[in-house]
Amino acid sequence: MKFILLLSILDAAAAFTSPFRPTPIITTTKHPNHDHRLYSTYDTDYSETTLIDIDEEAPRDIPSMEAWSYEMGAQRTDGFALTTDDGGYNVYAMTNVDLPTGSPILTIPEHMILSSNKAMAELRTSDMSEAEKIVKSVNAESEFRHYYLMLKLLVEYEKGTESPWYQWMNSLPRYYTNAASMTPFCCLCLPSLMRKLTVQERGYLQRLGVSSIKM
Repeated sequence: MKFILLLSILDAAAAFTSPFRPTPIITTTKHPNHDHRLYSTYDTDYSETTLIDIDEEAPRDIPSMEAWSYEMGAQRTDGFALTTDDGGYNVYAMTNVDLPTGSPILTIPEHMILSSNKAMAELRTSDMSEAEKIVKSVNAESEFRHYYLMLKLLVEYEKGTESPWYQWMNSLPRYYTNAASMTPFCCLCLPSLMRKLTVQERGYLQRLGVSSIKM
C-alpha cells in the first residue's frame, strides 16, 4: 500500500508521579456555522456519529477529552485546570494554587502515549515497503519515525468515533499557526533560528508532496 502523508504532529509525552485528584472541567461554546467534516470510511452511511469536524471554526470538545483521560488513568495535581478566555478555541493550563518550582502536575499512563516507536511497531509491515521506497526517493528516510506517527494519526482519524483516541482528537484545535501552516512570507518575518527550523519542518512535509516523489 502507498500512503501520502499530509499531517504533522509533535511526538510528546509526560510522566510524573504524585497523588492527584481531578479538578472541574471547562465548557466550550459551539459555533454553528461550520460544515467541513472528515468522514470515516469505516461507516458506509457516513452517519453523524462517525465524523470529526475539521473546519477551522469547529468547537473543541474539551469536557469529553477530560472525562476520557480520567477513565484512561491520567491524573492531575490539586489546583491544575484547563481554562479558556474565548469560548473554548484557545485552551491553556493554569493553577489556582501556588505550586513549588519543579512540582509534578500531571501523570500520563504509558498506554495513553502515542509514540513513533509504537506507530512503527504497529504499522511497519511488508506492505509498507513501497511507501518507504517513496520516502527514501526524496531523501527523507531520517524522518521515518515522524512519518509513521503521522500515518498512525491519519488511521485513527479515519476510524472516527470507533477510534480509542476519538475524544482526544475531537478536542484538538483545527486552526494552527505552526511551521507547516506558514506562508513563505511568514517565514521571512521570523528570527533567524526560528526561520531555519520552520523551513526545515516545511521541507519534511514538502518532500511528501506529489511533485517531489520519484515514482
